[in-house]
Amino acid sequence: MEELRKLLPGEKYFTVTGEEISVNPIPFGKTIEYVDALSALIQKVVASGLDIEKIFNKESGIIVASLFKVAFKEIINLMSIVLEKPKEWFTESIDFSDGCALLEIIIRQNIDNDRAKKNLKSFMGRLRSLLQIPSRSSSAPGIDGQKSKDTQENKSDSSQKVSSSSKTLKG
Repeated sequence: MEELRKLLPGEKYFTVTGEEISVNPIPFGKTIEYVDALSALIQKVVASGLDIEKIFNKESGIIVASLFKVAFKEIINLMSIVLEKPKEWFTESIDFSDGCALLEIIIRQNIDNDRAKKNLKSFMGRLRSLLQIPSRSSSAPGIDGQKSKDTQENKSDSSQKVSSSSKTLKG
């Protein structure tokens, strides 16, 4: 079964009414839209002061209900993006239990996905190494081996100021 999930990462879910919903990991092209929706959800939760650890504790039904009260619009928006369903579908076509089950699948596929985490970590490591190119200082030679004009002028100005200051002190 695990091998089949690797080949076909989507998951079929049947609602109480018998409707078959295909829940697939978000496509790469929807990453920004998904991350924006997830960020809005997280910001709402943090701003509300809800304890995130308690939200995901299966024993804390009251806290989970509070999550829906605080960020229901954001949850629906996130689910709408992933399932490609209009927002009205969530409020008119499925019950609470189906909504919670679908949300759990979405979280498992897109947030708790070890493969995605591993690939993202690898990508970020490579990006970091590419961005660690030694920077040139402003006094380093230019492309043609000459110091930049600005650096030469700044040094010239500084020398003149020091020279005139020492003449004033001596005289």
